[in-house]
Amino acid sequence: MGVVDLVLAIDFAPSAGEGSVVLIAGAVAVLALIGFFYRQTRARYPLFDLHVAGRRIFWVVVARLIVFGTPMGAMFVGEQFLQNVLGYSTLRPGAAVVPAAVFMIAAAPLSAELIAGSDRA
Repeated sequence: MGVVDLVLAIDFAPSAGEGSVVLIAGAVAVLALIGFFYRQTRARYPLFDLHVAGRRIFWVVVARLIVFGTPMGAMFVGEQFLQNVLGYSTLRPGAAVVPAAVFMIAAAPLSAELIAGSDRA
């Protein structure tokens, strides 16, 4: 409920005349998320163990999901745009992402070296 209301508040924020919806949805989101975190810290068998979020590796995994999920989502939406709006065939949008895939494969060894180098610093 907290996440849904937060997304709703963000969605309506730029709309003119929707200030009350934004404030109410934002307040419900904050209260619901506070309630969720409060309950999860006291539950015998929590839905999500918040102590996991205190580990550094957890945030590394979250960052990786964001970094790798964003281009995948952009490619998905981009291919839908090319097909449904611009009228491309099925093959053309697929072929349009091939250069990005080739570049990612070529850049993967370099990124591994950069990460290993940052650990030494």
